[in-house]
Amino acid sequence: MDILSDLFAEFSNIQFSGSNASYIATCVESVIPQSSPNVLSELSANNLRLLLDVGYIVQSTIISQNILNWIDESPDVLQQFVNLIPSCSFMKNSSFTPFEANILVPLAIRFDILVDTISHKLTLSIIDLGFVKTALDLATTLKRAACPENRSIKLITSSLQPVFSRCEAIVAHIFDDDNISDQSWEIVADFVLHSNDIDTEKWLGKVCKHDMEDLNPKASKAINNIMRKDPTAFHRLLPGWLYRTCSRFTRRFAEDPILSESTLSSIASFSISPF
Repeated sequence: MDILSDLFAEFSNIQFSGSNASYIATCVESVIPQSSPNVLSELSANNLRLLLDVGYIVQSTIISQNILNWIDESPDVLQQFVNLIPSCSFMKNSSFTPFEANILVPLAIRFDILVDTISHKLTLSIIDLGFVKTALDLATTLKRAACPENRSIKLITSSLQPVFSRCEAIVAHIFDDDNISDQSWEIVADFVLHSNDIDTEKWLGKVCKHDMEDLNPKASKAINNIMRKDPTAFHRLLPGWLYRTCSRFTRRFAEDPILSESTLSSIASFSISPF
């Protein structure tokens, strides 16, 4: 019997939630390197379901990546694994998380049936910034896929557009905060890139308006993404933003003996080259 099977047998009477789930996930992640390459065929359906549920609860990238590696090494169990997914407890939750994206999307590229599963979860998910970030990361992953013309990739990409329409108000709400974090600016930049239904002029104005006073310009990537999407986009605040950005960079060069990571990132995102 595989070491993971032994481990789940030890935990058979423990409730998989809260701190228990974190403890079990830590134990699972520690024994994964010692597991057989054929572990998927050796685990019972119930234990495999528990492995997925634990990985979901703690959002374990180690568990999700190793499951995909095991599938590659044991392709004969792929169909059995796909058939098991609908019965996992996380499929009933009204959220779509990075763990699910990491597991389901690579499998959906091989099995069209999972495209509907992903689309259904995206439709039912509660909209918050965490979900928005997961959806945007998924869109970025699909955009960089080796086979962008794959039917499943195109279907999942299409299913994300109604999601982004629902998310627009949540992303716009970021600007209600007087101190917008680097992470929030990254969400804004990815959103204006991936959402096909935005008013580019309106969003260009929003972005410029809220990046005038910070000592370090933060909106470069978002503005570049808008301009690359729509080279004709213009807002009356854009020239002022460009002037203020150049001034702020000049000040940073003059005053900072060592440029911060945030400043270097802003510089890398800034461009005045033709689109």
